[in-house]
Amino acid sequence: FDIGSGYVTVFGPVSLNPGASPKPNFSRANVALINEAVKKIANLEERTRSRLGLAFHWYEEALRDSGRDAFLKSWIALEVLAMLDSTNIRPINEALARTYGKTIDETIKTFGVGRIFGLRSRIVHDGEVLPIKFVLEEYIQAIFADVLCDMLQITPYYQAEIIRNKHGFDFEKILTGN
Repeated sequence: FDIGSGYVTVFGPVSLNPGASPKPNFSRANVALINEAVKKIANLEERTRSRLGLAFHWYEEALRDSGRDAFLKSWIALEVLAMLDSTNIRPINEALARTYGKTIDETIKTFGVGRIFGLRSRIVHDGEVLPIKFVLEEYIQAIFADVLCDMLQITPYYQAEIIRNKHGFDFEKILTGN
């Protein structure tokens, strides 16, 4: 509070504009798919349901954040969902290969999960302060959605491909922050 001018300055947490998020899709087909997913989750063994609950927790945390923190939280969600071994990204690539009908080699080249994992490692293990673009956050969350659909054996939305087809998606620029 500046007594001389009467101005008040308030600092608080950053909040994301709700208009930046996609509108919810409440079509009959989408609601039916959600119901199918809920039933399949209920039928999973307890350990898998617990892991899935933790993955959803980190996914939601990522949606509430931005930048490097959202990137890391999104990766943690994906890791909890698909990586039973903390250094083996093969299950993610296998799920994407099944979803998109590609070979593992095509999947590795197309989706770049290993390169994203490398970026995550540079941040976490090397302490690099790297700029993270919003589209990379979106992309990891889309990969999460595709892998989840594969895990539950439900109709995929092909979210990663949708993000990759967005105008201006340039994986090299996204990974380098340029």
